[in-house]
Amino acid sequence: MKYKKKVIAYIDLLGFKSFINLTNKSANSKERKIEYVNNLFQLLKEFTENKNYSATKFREVTQFSDLIVISFAADDFESFYDEIRDIQLLCVNCVNMGFLLRGSIIYGDIVHSNDIIFGPGLVEAYEAEQSHAKYPRIIIDYVIIKDFKDTKPGIFHIGGVTTIDDDGLYYVDYFSKV
Repeated sequence: MKYKKKVIAYIDLLGFKSFINLTNKSANSKERKIEYVNNLFQLLKEFTENKNYSATKFREVTQFSDLIVISFAADDFESFYDEIRDIQLLCVNCVNMGFLLRGSIIYGDIVHSNDIIFGPGLVEAYEAEQSHAKYPRIIIDYVIIKDFKDTKPGIFHIGGVTTIDDDGLYYVDYFSKV
C-alpha cells in the first residue's frame, strides 16, 4: 500500500449536527426527521454509486455522517470537468433538501479505497475546508485550475461551473451557474 497523488474533494454538510440534535428535541415527529435524514443519505448514496456526468475510471467516494470525500487520479484531466459538474449537482440537490455545503478540492497524497482512507492530502483538504472555504462554498486550489487549463485548453470552459470569489479563490458555483 502506498500513497497516490490524487485530486481530493473534502465536502462537509453544514448544519447537520444541529439538525441531528433536533431529531431528539423537536416537537415534530422524530420519525419524520429521521426519514428526512434517510432521504439525504439516499441522495448521497446515489451520488457515490452513480456518476451523473463523469466517466472517471478510478474515482473513490467515502461518505460518513456529514462528510464526503471524493478522490481520483491527479492526471485524469479528461474527467476533471465532469467531476466538478457532479459535485455541483450534489450541491444543488443538498441545497434543495435544506443543507449547504462547504469544502475544498486539492492535489494530495492519499490512500483511498472502499475500506481505507488516510494520508497527508486528506489532512490538507480538511485544513483548507476549515481555514479557507469559510463560507458555504467548495474551493478549488488554483494549481488544479491552471493545470486543467494548460492540459485541456479550450476543450471545456471551467468558468461554466466555477467562479472566482472576492478573496481570489475559485469555487464550485452551485448558485448561479446551474
